[in-house]
Amino acid sequence: MKKLRRVQLELSLKPFLSADADEVESVTRSLVGMWASLLRHAGELSILLFVGDGTELLQYDGNFDRRFPWAQWIGRVSDRHKVPDEKDPQHLSLDGQPHPFRDRIPEYSYGDLRRIVQTMKTTAGRLTGLKVTMGTILEPSGELVRSNWKYTQHPEVLFSGQGHMGFNIDCTSVLHADAVSYAGFPQGIPEGTPWGRFFGRQSRCFMRDMGFDYLWFSNGYGFGRSPYAFGACGEFFDGRDFHPEGNAETRDKILAFWEMFREECPEYPVSLRGTDYMPGMDWVNHATPHREIMDGRFNTEQPPNTPWPALTSNYGMAMASYMGRMSFAKGGIPYRLYTSDPWWANSAWVDSYNHSPHDIYLNLALAVIQEGGEVMTADSVAFLTVDTSWGEIPEWIPDEVIPHLKNALRHAPDQAGPLVWIYPFDEYESMTFDRPEQISHVFSGDLFIQESINNFLPLNTVVNSRVFIANQRLKADTRTDQIFIVPVPPAGKELEQTLLRLVRSGGRVLLYGALCDASKELMSMLHLQNRESVSGDFELDGIPGLDLQPEGTDAGCMRHQPAISGGGLTEVGDAGDDSQVLHTIRARGTEAQRVVARVCRAGDDNKGILGWIRGSSSVDVESGALRFRSMTPFRSDRFFRSEKMVRLLLSFYGMELALDREHPVECARHLSVSRHRNAFRFTLFSEERAMKARLRFPLGAPILEGESIELKNGAACYGFHRFLHAECRLFIRQNEGDRVSCRIVQPMSHQYKHRVNLGPLKNATVCFFPPDGNPDLARVLLNPDLRLLTIGEPFDSSLVAGETGCHLEIQNVTGLLSFAW
Repeated sequence: MKKLRRVQLELSLKPFLSADADEVESVTRSLVGMWASLLRHAGELSILLFVGDGTELLQYDGNFDRRFPWAQWIGRVSDRHKVPDEKDPQHLSLDGQPHPFRDRIPEYSYGDLRRIVQTMKTTAGRLTGLKVTMGTILEPSGELVRSNWKYTQHPEVLFSGQGHMGFNIDCTSVLHADAVSYAGFPQGIPEGTPWGRFFGRQSRCFMRDMGFDYLWFSNGYGFGRSPYAFGACGEFFDGRDFHPEGNAETRDKILAFWEMFREECPEYPVSLRGTDYMPGMDWVNHATPHREIMDGRFNTEQPPNTPWPALTSNYGMAMASYMGRMSFAKGGIPYRLYTSDPWWANSAWVDSYNHSPHDIYLNLALAVIQEGGEVMTADSVAFLTVDTSWGEIPEWIPDEVIPHLKNALRHAPDQAGPLVWIYPFDEYESMTFDRPEQISHVFSGDLFIQESINNFLPLNTVVNSRVFIANQRLKADTRTDQIFIVPVPPAGKELEQTLLRLVRSGGRVLLYGALCDASKELMSMLHLQNRESVSGDFELDGIPGLDLQPEGTDAGCMRHQPAISGGGLTEVGDAGDDSQVLHTIRARGTEAQRVVARVCRAGDDNKGILGWIRGSSSVDVESGALRFRSMTPFRSDRFFRSEKMVRLLLSFYGMELALDREHPVECARHLSVSRHRNAFRFTLFSEERAMKARLRFPLGAPILEGESIELKNGAACYGFHRFLHAECRLFIRQNEGDRVSCRIVQPMSHQYKHRVNLGPLKNATVCFFPPDGNPDLARVLLNPDLRLLTIGEPFDSSLVAGETGCHLEIQNVTGLLSFAW
């Protein structure tokens, strides 16, 4: 596996029975020993210590003998979230009542904390030989400690416009006068002191005196006035209506916080948790200055993926937000796995994931295309957390997760996947702050793509629109076998012109979003026009019938909610020649009919394909789903989920991704297809266990190693129990049999280390992708002696150096093929 830039182990103070040096050394030795097999591949070890919620930093006065509140509880500590007695008569709820994590709770002074930090760094450095850094946190909410400072002494720092997560620190707030002596303000806090100045100065003093090396901004802190207070809504969107007035001023106030913080605390790096959402949703909801936070001026690091899918199962949200931020990442990309929790009696690896490694493989298969065409993937890993709510550091966590992490990192993407998402960072930023009348398109675009991923769309590669344009100009990313998925571009701008040139030259593009402001050229290529806007419930015609499921599982009616779908439906077919139209999906209302999806041939010799999907969000606004991170959609038997259209229309691009569902349940379904050393790596995950996936690519049915599959109409049918991850170097078409197995067997050779046997085949065409595209690294035998595996029958083949990758095409095969490399 590749060298990791850093491994970050996160834990609380709970595992320590005291600050005694022997106790701290013992805990550190045990911790490092458990994770040693991963640390061998790290360039640096980071230990993020969740001391409290940052109150210990805010009230620090320089006195090493003074004691501080720390996160010694299980459950929410703040009394702002009390559960009513009628719902919790015995006060057992963790959401409304904190419980001590053990009978005898140690107390710590600032001097104790300094010794713990110094001892851990020294011990871990001696044991690993690595550079060891330690960080501490600021948590903006009231989850972790009894913070009199935030909730009694200085409640003016709390955000007043509360969402469902309640009272959080507002990074743009201003403090009232305080005569108490602080390390950074020995004479007290003057009236009107900006929060950023106070926090920055206190941070510098605390970090220096305690020996910390970096600061972790937790739960969205610094990405808005108070993003964690909300779900998928925010200060400028209430879940129904957008109120962008004043968002540029708020953006500037957030920037002023960062500038003041860095003036007071210039030397300590800041690691960011970030929000749970995509950049566009952050812009719309919170006026987040993403560009400035991440361009290097504030010495910050790219946020990792959100841990919330362990609690909501919304992996589409997590993967889309992770890729959206990847698209403009500077420097490294961290990955973070939710393994345990020191506060909520939740070991996510067991309680949420049920020991399934899907979060690892789905997220570590994500990649971003850089200028020049190379891809970048995660280069560091972090663990939230390595200790439990009861102060245990269980060995089974590293024992179980490290093998999967190593495997996923060993096979990390080294090129773009079959589908590439173009994220319009510049365009969305401009639409948010310069053209607020289009702000709903930013929100709806992000929401639509996350739910498309939740509906089995194998989207794992992203590129920034600016980089995409540059690469097309440099001819560095001009493959026509890839399908580029992108929001409808602004009319007449360079992104639109680049996309249209790509289609004319034989490229394949699938757009999503409203066409009400699209250019005449784009509308002409799609053979569409705009009419008056309509909304409501519509019957759908033309949905590709790929999925097999019981009658009534999928409603034929779609509800279009204009608030979160970029306005009403306006698109209709034109009256011209539509001979180039491959497929159309229409929506019929009581008073009007509209086109909601279309795929057309385009370009020279009609080799290009241009598709478009209107995008109607299935998240149930009326239920208040946007107040929460799960963002629950309509039941599929009530309203059709239009986000499925992306997957279904890919069949007109040569990619069939279908589902066979015997006993459908309401849950998301996920597919990832990444590339490594010329192979394809498939990850499938779903909570719906009685389900099969039927897969067919332009080269044929993908055959996963170690699997025995049924072929249906040229597609490979895979049944899987919750999770499946495997490599694919083989595609079959025109096979007359109904079952094929790809069995991993002993190499039986001193030249090769890996062998698979493929069969039975009957008049089949087989495409084989050798490692690194080099056929000299592999050997293929037809119907060999399975004991000797030395010679076989002659066969017809040709070497194809295609855009998808160099592969060997073997024609008219009957019997068994053996592949060794």
